[in-house]
Amino acid sequence: MTETKKMPRQVRWLWSIGDAGFAAIVMISLNYFAPFLTDYAKFSLPMVALILALCNGIDTVASPFTGIFIERIRMPWGKFRSWLLVGGIIVFVFNTLQYTRVSVDEKLAAIIIVLGSAIGRTIWNVAFTSDAGLIPNLAGDNQSDYNFLFARRQMWQFVGRLLFSVSGVPLIGMFAGLLSPSMAIFFVAVIFGLLMTIGWWIQFAVSKGYEAAKADSGVQPKVTKWVDMVRVLKNGPLWVLIIAATLRDLGMFTGIGFGFYYFRYVWNNIGAFGIQMTASSIWATVISIVVAKILIDKLGPKKLWVYSAFLSSIVMIIVRIFARNAYFMIGAEFVTGVLWISAMPVHPMLFTDAATYAEWKTGVEARGFILGLGNINTKLAVFLSGLVLSSTLIAIKFVPDVEQSTEGISALNSAFCLIPVVFYLIHALVMIFGYRLTDEKIANMKAEIAAKTSPGSALSANA
Repeated sequence: MTETKKMPRQVRWLWSIGDAGFAAIVMISLNYFAPFLTDYAKFSLPMVALILALCNGIDTVASPFTGIFIERIRMPWGKFRSWLLVGGIIVFVFNTLQYTRVSVDEKLAAIIIVLGSAIGRTIWNVAFTSDAGLIPNLAGDNQSDYNFLFARRQMWQFVGRLLFSVSGVPLIGMFAGLLSPSMAIFFVAVIFGLLMTIGWWIQFAVSKGYEAAKADSGVQPKVTKWVDMVRVLKNGPLWVLIIAATLRDLGMFTGIGFGFYYFRYVWNNIGAFGIQMTASSIWATVISIVVAKILIDKLGPKKLWVYSAFLSSIVMIIVRIFARNAYFMIGAEFVTGVLWISAMPVHPMLFTDAATYAEWKTGVEARGFILGLGNINTKLAVFLSGLVLSSTLIAIKFVPDVEQSTEGISALNSAFCLIPVVFYLIHALVMIFGYRLTDEKIANMKAEIAAKTSPGSALSANA
């Protein structure tokens, strides 16, 4: 068992700093991958559709294998730390390939882009999951440090999103003017990819000694067996979390998807959309620094998830009533932002608890595998939210680029405010009635696991 250390200052302040760059390259992918293909690389529209379908499809299919990479591949610097060292450079190389057109031959150029996306996105899931997987090692038995690191992880992600929202467009314009329009997004991806890689290397350095590794101990790290990974899947709390997290993300992504239509057609002020997104990034960073850890300490992960969903639902219902009042809308967005953003660090915390439960129940330590399964809900929610958005627009007979009727505005208003509420409330009910692990139970399980695996214990002697 790895010896618990007092967490030094550099760990407290620098942990997850690489996630700032990571969040920025995800923002590039979400906002500029399709425009790169159409406007910068000049692919034909059928080829653009094929590339997007392949990239997103491979990403979704590969997501469940994230944890298998962590559990089955062993490198000399530890199960989790190793990916911070090597993962960043792999992601940097292959992610930037997504923003190149290496040939006038569309098929060859598309193959390079899809290959870059497949490898880059797969490994960024692995490294990002390893970041969370190391937190229990860093915090040891100190619950306050544990909560702090997960909140700090979320803070750095918001810093990266804010950094990109402020600098992304000016940088793309600068590179387009100075170098080449077709390579502008590529150079921006290089900048933020380097920030991510260097940040993860810093994390690798400050976490030295917190994970048993071949280089440190002379002992070959244990590889989790396939049969053991199957055993830990018999885990009720894990599947409840996957369902609840999918519902939560589905509500969030659906609201984001309808945001453009709300500002454009309900509020009739599309310029406010960009202002609101930038303002959200700013207060998200502030909230994650100041409020998140306090609420996690006071309420605990499960209650914070449930309360944030219920209270956000109430606010969105009120927004539906007063939706044409711009100032009320901004205030409501701030309130839901405080609730929602503070609860974001809870996701990896609860999946870590599910891994603790699995180890307590089966004796198998497969934290990386279970945390990897925590990516499924996001991929599934993105897919389902697209179906919800498109089917709703069809159902309300939406016509773009025209002034909407009173009935059309009301329908868009309801879609933006109330459809997410349905998913939030179901999510909260699933957590209340389906998820039975408590902080006290998890603490007892950790104590039992520590007793069983400590040197001299009967289980340790027979291992």
